[in-house]
Amino acid sequence: MKPAVRCCEYRRTPGCTWPHCCRYLHAPEHQSKYVQDGWNITGDLYRVDSDGYFWHEGRTDDLIVSAGYKISAVEIEAALMAHPKVAECAVIGAPSKERGEIVKPSWFFGER
Repeated sequence: MKPAVRCCEYRRTPGCTWPHCCRYLHAPEHQSKYVQDGWNITGDLYRVDSDGYFWHEGRTDDLIVSAGYKISAVEIEAALMAHPKVAECAVIGAPSKERGEIVKPSWFFGER
């Protein structure tokens, strides 16, 4: 399943719950990539459990590519959050001349 939000094409359309536009101004490469057949491709990843609930799992563009390896920032954040003293954390890909990107974590200790 490809998560998407229906594009209302600059007007209220029956069935749309939020008036919005799906137009990337002066960026046709983004328009063709992120808007397909009138649907705004969000890049969010979900799983559906046995009860039919949707669970947000991350984003398709949330990968750090380091020395050719694709690394999930979400998985690293989950590992950091498993430590009982970590209250919050975030992981980004920082530029690296040698590897393209390197993993750069930040965290705060404290109460959850």
